[in-house]
Amino acid sequence: MLSLSKEQLARINKLTNANGGTIEPRQIVADARDKKSPLHTLFEWDKDKAHTIYLEDRAREVIYAVRVEVTVSERMMVVPRFVKNPSVPGNEQGYIELERLLTDEDASRNALVNEFEQAAAKLRRARNIAAFLNCAEQVDAAIANIASARAILDSRPQVGGQPS
Repeated sequence: MLSLSKEQLARINKLTNANGGTIEPRQIVADARDKKSPLHTLFEWDKDKAHTIYLEDRAREVIYAVRVEVTVSERMMVVPRFVKNPSVPGNEQGYIELERLLTDEDASRNALVNEFEQAAAKLRRARNIAAFLNCAEQVDAAIANIASARAILDSRPQVGGQPS
């Protein structure tokens, strides 16, 4: 996750305040174009490198968009074809076909735990926002349900298996 310096946070606050409490990505980019801006170093300004970064980000979107229809227990559902490869360290990119995880119990469990961790992180963010807005109880219940599911996965000997 990106970590911002005090100077960078102060600049974003200044931009937000100057825009009536709102901010848009184009405003941050416009400010960051100035080499003196504390936001400048957050971006890749070499056009060739930036283009490659953009293309790789777009490729991630393409990978995430690939879905397949499967039948599980006589129920048709659409699932992602690819998930983050559980054998790749967390800070590296890499995807694996979901179907390939069916034959590897540890990898399938790790991939599913990763999905729950991502969901829990999103819910923690939502909980913090809900707490700020004085309506956190509903989010707490959802977080507790995900934590329970993860605990079951951690104690379960097998996750994988062929869909019917």
